[in-house]
Amino acid sequence: MMDAPVNKNNYEVADILSLLKKKRVLAVKLVTGSIGRGFYKAGYQNGKLSINGEEMDETKFVTFISELRN
Repeated sequence: MMDAPVNKNNYEVADILSLLKKKRVLAVKLVTGSIGRGFYKAGYQNGKLSINGEEMDETKFVTFISELRN
């Protein structure tokens, strides 16, 4: 993660969620993928999470991010 602290090698979904709440918008990509496929816009605004503009609760967001590793 480019915007994450450099002293950490292994990131958990909680780390991504914390960074998103700080930065408000992140580009999220699959672990594997190419030519721009698999990019998602994660957002946090007014206490609400979203992926590509679709609002979701934290449980759904965590599930979505977790599935990107597969």
